[in-house]
Amino acid sequence: MYLAYPNCFTLYGFWPFAWVAAVPLFAALENKDIRRRVLYGLIFGGIFYAVLTHWFYIYNPCGYVFFVGMLTLQPILFAIVYKTNFKTKIFNYTYLPLAWVLSEGLRTVFLKGFSWDLAHSQSFHLPVLQSVSLAGSSGLSFLIIFVNNCVYQSIKNKKERKMALSLVAVILIVIYSFGFYRLKKAQTGTSSQRINLKILTIQPNIDPRLKIDDKRVDDIVVKQVNMTKQSLLSYRPDMIVWPETSVPVDFFSDMKIDKAVKSVVRNSGTNFLLGAALIREGDLYNSAVLLNDQGEQKGIYHKRFLIPFSEYLPAGVFWGKLKNWFNIDNYDFSKGGQVEPFLLRLPKEQKGEVQLRFGVLICSEDTIGKTFREYRKSDVDFVVVLLNDAWFKNDLSLTLHAQNAIIHAVENGYPVVRVANSGWSCMIDPYGRISPRERKLSEEAFFQHTLVFD
Repeated sequence: MYLAYPNCFTLYGFWPFAWVAAVPLFAALENKDIRRRVLYGLIFGGIFYAVLTHWFYIYNPCGYVFFVGMLTLQPILFAIVYKTNFKTKIFNYTYLPLAWVLSEGLRTVFLKGFSWDLAHSQSFHLPVLQSVSLAGSSGLSFLIIFVNNCVYQSIKNKKERKMALSLVAVILIVIYSFGFYRLKKAQTGTSSQRINLKILTIQPNIDPRLKIDDKRVDDIVVKQVNMTKQSLLSYRPDMIVWPETSVPVDFFSDMKIDKAVKSVVRNSGTNFLLGAALIREGDLYNSAVLLNDQGEQKGIYHKRFLIPFSEYLPAGVFWGKLKNWFNIDNYDFSKGGQVEPFLLRLPKEQKGEVQLRFGVLICSEDTIGKTFREYRKSDVDFVVVLLNDAWFKNDLSLTLHAQNAIIHAVENGYPVVRVANSGWSCMIDPYGRISPRERKLSEEAFFQHTLVFD
């Protein structure tokens, strides 16, 4: 049985290998009873995801084991329903891709939306990535496993070799033709009335564990204020964005912090989006707040999909007793409710009477495809993701997380701006192109991104 070293999923070199990586797995499952197939699925998934998420272990060993176990459900489900040698030939080619995609979908439901799938392996290969705009990430996963299955069929049955390899050729020609066409269209498509939106993002690289220390709040805010002032010496943005819980308290009820935040907002003379821990009716929320150039509140978003044992403690005496075991020393947030897109008014002297609609997601919510689709239905112009990515110092974890936003930007057809505490802060356009390409991970940085709208 083949066990790839999955760090390659986040590197540019893995994308071609994904199209044949499942062939040995199919061979291992062929003609085995269900107990043996379950065992192979467990071994394959356990080793694969243990290596893929090894960066999680240092932070929380118990959480790491649980997470790997949840991810391994997908290959186990696939192994259970594995079947070949159908009487109808078309099923021999389509059943395994369909079973793979359905098993990924069921895992997504079980994990309440976690959407990392095989299509993410193509995040950095732009021509293939464009097919996500038509078929979604599930559609691309289907095509990848379809090609794997065709290769396997050509090896397994010489009589099928010509047809199987012909199908591979047709699939790849169609995918690449569409990909290059879409990318070329993106370069040539222009409008005489374009809107250039400049977004300045601040990446302070603050240890998130310091944010739960009330004595460090002033220092945290001052650091970001100073970075913002420094960046404004070089840039004149339409909106400034600080990352998730950049203000780790409810600054509306803290006169000193409120004054510091709104002072830098007014001095910047532009819109301001920041993450904060807000208290509403006695409940604590992981929130994003939009302020106008006068420091007036223009919108609030509360995170809706929270991570158990990290952002909240599941209810019940049993979980409460496990708090020390899971090393829980963090916020206990409440879940946000229904959300509306934010309205961003641009300076009249520069843009005229222009108003853009944008959505906000916070940290792990960018792994949930549903959140992006909801904003697409609301007809937003772009989405901003606020992140506290400094828990994990490994470059692999930061890059792996960014793959979700890449896939969803192409899938939904709008730009996504990632604003991270530590990295990867970047802008992703609707074609999956990233700027800046340089990854400034685990360091202080600020970036200005220009989003173009016709």
